[in-house]
Amino acid sequence: MIITPVNNMAEKVSNEQGPAVIKTILIAIDKSGYKEKIISYAVTLAKSLGAQIIAIHVIDKSSLGAAGDLLGYYRGGNIEEYEKEMKKKGEILLAEVEATVRKNGNINVTGAVLVDSSVANAIINYAENKRVDLILVGARGMAGIEKFILGGVATKIISHAQCPVLAIR
Repeated sequence: MIITPVNNMAEKVSNEQGPAVIKTILIAIDKSGYKEKIISYAVTLAKSLGAQIIAIHVIDKSSLGAAGDLLGYYRGGNIEEYEKEMKKKGEILLAEVEATVRKNGNINVTGAVLVDSSVANAIINYAENKRVDLILVGARGMAGIEKFILGGVATKIISHAQCPVLAIR
């Protein structure tokens, strides 16, 4: 694989089949400190490449039970209500992301909130279904035993995605 600079910040990636075409960029957004950096990279790349951006926020279904229980939703039998509340917060987050992207240029941007028991699998599957050309994710910088025990969403996406992945830290 050869990476050569093209037109300021954009990059052209080529291999034996010829130049790769990046027309759809998927950004995985959460409330981490990487959100602004991910958006900035996505906007710069989308402008340079004429690409569209898809922003997604994944709600970890396995955490809904524990969080819902802590907040008393189970006592009232309303875990579905808690899931709806989390989806609504995700939609608000994505609306902010979409507004930021549009403010920074004439870029086609859409968003989706997903609920899955595996954040990484949700991102990988969504990217495959939407035929995404590039995924941007935040990398929290886990190392050693923490990475071994917890895994790592970015690490799993990098290992299993069918398209290139850019990890931002």
